[in-house]
Amino acid sequence: MDKEIVKNLNSDDFNLISDSLKKVKESGSSDYLPLVFDLMHRTPFEELKKQIENILFQLKATDSVPYFINALNNEKYRNEREILIRSCWESGLDFSDYISVFVDIMITGNYMEALESLTLIENLEFKIGEKELDRYNKAIDKHIVNMENDHKRLMDEAKKILETKLLNH
Repeated sequence: MDKEIVKNLNSDDFNLISDSLKKVKESGSSDYLPLVFDLMHRTPFEELKKQIENILFQLKATDSVPYFINALNNEKYRNEREILIRSCWESGLDFSDYISVFVDIMITGNYMEALESLTLIENLEFKIGEKELDRYNKAIDKHIVNMENDHKRLMDEAKKILETKLLNH
């Protein structure tokens, strides 16, 4: 990682940060993601948040997947979760090894986080076994009673989509 980029991303200077984000985008390196996630969390500037979203949506480095999963599992980034999930499916990266993370977010997150997670799951190419499907359905059924109607309908749709992902379907 470039020390100057790291220093600038940690600064409070809008122009330095913006220029460094451009360099991060050009590099395509996932090594900067923890700094980018922190910046997204702390910056008050909507322009920088949009610049970060653009970087995340276009990221193609396959080694970035664990960075996204760590951020999604980190309570610090709770307020950024919707955009992180959207970035996962916008990037086109393969998150199929982490379906359980997105099912959990569908269940425990807000409606928009659930919708973004379902969109990702629907668009991923993967197959699950009957035991896995049963586990997901039980988890959904356990929590669905406490959900708002829109979220309940989304969970019903999630169950249908997950069923299409069965190995022998």
